[in-house]
Amino acid sequence: MWKHAYLQFRRWLQSVATQLKTPAQRKFDWLAESIVKGNLEFLRLYLSKGGDPNLGSMDENPLISVAVYYHNVEAVEELLGCGAVPACHDESGWGKWNALANSAFNGYADIVSILLQHGVPVDTNWMSSTTALHEACMMRCGADCPAWDYDDEVGSPAEIARYVETARILVQAGADVNAVCEDWPGPDVEYTPLHFAVEAECLELVAFLIANDADKGATSSEGRTALDLARERNASNIIEFLEALDANM
Repeated sequence: MWKHAYLQFRRWLQSVATQLKTPAQRKFDWLAESIVKGNLEFLRLYLSKGGDPNLGSMDENPLISVAVYYHNVEAVEELLGCGAVPACHDESGWGKWNALANSAFNGYADIVSILLQHGVPVDTNWMSSTTALHEACMMRCGADCPAWDYDDEVGSPAEIARYVETARILVQAGADVNAVCEDWPGPDVEYTPLHFAVEAECLELVAFLIANDADKGATSSEGRTALDLARERNASNIIEFLEALDANM
């Protein structure tokens, strides 16, 4: 009896929430769902009739954020072609959204390339100081990757290749390999992309960054170098690699 009443109450709450949404919010939900499902017919129709490519949800995330998150490359191209804004920051410089950094976080090398071709600055911050290269080198997406067409196992050669390719595209576009991230994984940490690559225990990313002039002697706010982090994590292959570099200097 009580379960039935509870379910009825939940349905009532959902219906009220739907009714409280503005027409624009309901339109966003409809378009976002079609993007997630890979059906671009509705999006193209909406854009062809002059629809706002920057239409946002209740929490201000725009359609392009949905397209990037779910790796809908065609939707990203359609939205950019109609003037979608790929990044937004508030008055204090704090990032509301950043399609480039979001793409890099998920290892979407193809979308990263498209965004750069559309003139998105390669070192645009996601939060107050995190760049796309930082995000790529974190390799934090792992099993949570929302793309329906990627089923790589965490740490698999395929996943590593995606992130290395993403980093390569960013560096080739002029990303600062020694940029300092001040706000992640905590305040005033001052990690470089190399610190994050070591933390991810990805030798391929570490080697790539150093080959592209990453400063292996750069220290965090607590004085940790890349080698210090590798030793803390007992990442033997990275320790051997970095120590060999020091021995050959």
